[in-house]
Amino acid sequence: MPVPGPVRPLVVRGGHVLDPGSGLDAPMDVLVDGPRIAAVDAPGAFDGTGHPVLDASGCHVGPGFIDLHVHVDTPATGLGVDVDAIGVGQGVTTVADAGSTGLDTHPAFHRDIVKAATTRVVTWLNLAPAGLSQGLSELAGPLPADPGRVRALLDAHPGIRGIKVRMSRSVVGGQGIAPLLRARALADDVGLPVMAHVGQAPPALGEVAAHLRSGDVVTHALHGKGDGLLTDGGRVAGRVLDARRRGVRFDVGHGSASFSFEVARRALAEGFRADTVSTDLHSENADGPVHSLAETMGKLLAVGYTLNEVVAAVTRAPAAVLGRPDLGVLRAGAAADLTVFRVEEAEHVFTDSTGALLRATRIVRPVGAVRGGVHVPAL
Repeated sequence: MPVPGPVRPLVVRGGHVLDPGSGLDAPMDVLVDGPRIAAVDAPGAFDGTGHPVLDASGCHVGPGFIDLHVHVDTPATGLGVDVDAIGVGQGVTTVADAGSTGLDTHPAFHRDIVKAATTRVVTWLNLAPAGLSQGLSELAGPLPADPGRVRALLDAHPGIRGIKVRMSRSVVGGQGIAPLLRARALADDVGLPVMAHVGQAPPALGEVAAHLRSGDVVTHALHGKGDGLLTDGGRVAGRVLDARRRGVRFDVGHGSASFSFEVARRALAEGFRADTVSTDLHSENADGPVHSLAETMGKLLAVGYTLNEVVAAVTRAPAAVLGRPDLGVLRAGAAADLTVFRVEEAEHVFTDSTGALLRATRIVRPVGAVRGGVHVPAL
């Protein structure tokens, strides 16, 4: 259900605030007042207010987690998963549906999914007008050009934050790089970034990255399918480094077949970290190997990322990609979206998209979320 209103003030007390966007890493309390954060202050600062208290003792308190790449259009595509089950139910306050819908199908998605969810849902609009509702080779044929209709849709639905184009061989067929060039032109016309899916070549990741600009995103960046992030010698490809210097962002986008521990480790050894951590959750991977954003965060910790890096990659970094400075940060005036979570010492075996196993001793466990000032316990 949508976040109700009006909402009473709430004190989140006793937690350890971890907010890379504000540089906060200390025991602090947070006062939220309706849909906005009122203040972040020293422990006990709000004890005399008489407001209801959410006890976060023994937990980290971070800005609301953002999953930059999911699929939640359940009715139209058959691939979607329940948005609140993978959203607020797993401590994730914002999800971005990455291309399930296009120009023709987005209005129904907005009506039936976005408006009914407690989780905030934003969208990467598929270049193909039908999105994924007519199969998974949506860019293999000619595409109509109608930037006027797209502009009208954006005016009606400001939650559309970018254009999604899936650039792998099974999707584009014989079209080659042409769909990306169409997406580039459309995105420039309407003033939005591009999210480019990469996978089985052609086209190779480097060729795709060469056409992207500052603010654009490569998703599935750590796949292990060849012609990807790394050269045959295990170095980060020159075109990838050039793209990063231009301000292109690189996203995990785990998915069923798009995350490799080996690629992630080799890239990290080269000093290359993903900018954002996302899941590509859909109906065929929610039961494994992906499971959740928290599980994916745990995999990056196990590979060698620090907790601060992983939290930044699900808060301030995706908020910047989406052009939402009110998200991904704990400061007065920001959206009252918080995630309460623990990092637990526990023996755990993670699985990547290739079937490789990685034994670890730490997991990320969501305890709950505050979404628009309302506490939502984790499932």
